[in-house]
Amino acid sequence: MFALHLGIFPGMFAGIASLEAGGSSATVDWLEPLLGFEPTYGQAVVVALMLIKSIADVIVTIVLLKARSDS
Repeated sequence: MFALHLGIFPGMFAGIASLEAGGSSATVDWLEPLLGFEPTYGQAVVVALMLIKSIADVIVTIVLLKARSDS
């Protein structure tokens, strides 16, 4: 839960920082072939943080299941 909330702030600041004059957002062009669309920098940061959190959740679950089976 902490990791998810921690991701809100970098995503918000990246989204604000990627705004250009006129309200348009700078995009991450090189992610388009992978995702099928060009995300803004804020969206790219949030996706990266969600992936990191998901991987951490899987690792924690595996460790907890291993500890339970050993006891």
